[in-house]
Amino acid sequence: MERSRKKLRICLFFIVLLAVLAGFIYYFSDVRSTGEIEDGVLVKRAKVQMERMIG
Repeated sequence: MERSRKKLRICLFFIVLLAVLAGFIYYFSDVRSTGEIEDGVLVKRAKVQMERMIG
């Protein structure tokens, strides 16, 4: 019984590790490759309004 729990923990650890690695690969290859994020109109408007307040 203890041996099967140890195997299960090792398998779960590797599954979580693979998920984290896949997340890092996705982040560094896809998300950071875009120069400017064009989604989110509210973010752009907030930026423009802040520039108007400062300037």
